[in-house]
Amino acid sequence: MNFWIWIPLVLSLGVLNIILLYLLTKSSQKSISASEENGFFQLKMNKAYLFLGYGLIALGGLFAAVGLVKKGTEIDTLIIISCVFLFFLLLGFWIIVYFKRHFVEFNADKILIHNSFRKTQAINWDELSLIKLNHFINTYRLVCKDKKTYSINQQLIGISGLIHIAKGKAIKT
Repeated sequence: MNFWIWIPLVLSLGVLNIILLYLLTKSSQKSISASEENGFFQLKMNKAYLFLGYGLIALGGLFAAVGLVKKGTEIDTLIIISCVFLFFLLLGFWIIVYFKRHFVEFNADKILIHNSFRKTQAINWDELSLIKLNHFINTYRLVCKDKKTYSINQQLIGISGLIHIAKGKAIKT
């Protein structure tokens, strides 16, 4: 196959990736407002994660359909197609669940971190000693005075508001 055919595809995917990362970073700096019912500010995941999850499921389905049409029903082909489809299905499902269940709530007294497994962790502001950004795994690490650590996603919409309040409370960032 000709090598030069792949260059525009790889370049366009690179540009698309840069645009997506820019939009994710831009949306995480949006301002937020407190909820009327409980007075907490709520930080939710970016909708790009939802689209990514559905896109992966669709891509897996497309791969399976094309594989069945092109390669037929040989048993080794069916096993490979099933494994790839299952991989994309599970990865897409996990990303959708992460989008829907991971969020952070905070007010002047405490921070509530809700994770994908429906577990809620509460941290009082006075227990918090450090907020550290880890670019490699895309999270903020919240470190308490008793050395307990909690992690929240860097791409939460309005995360800059949480960091701003933390700086106002003299917590190292």
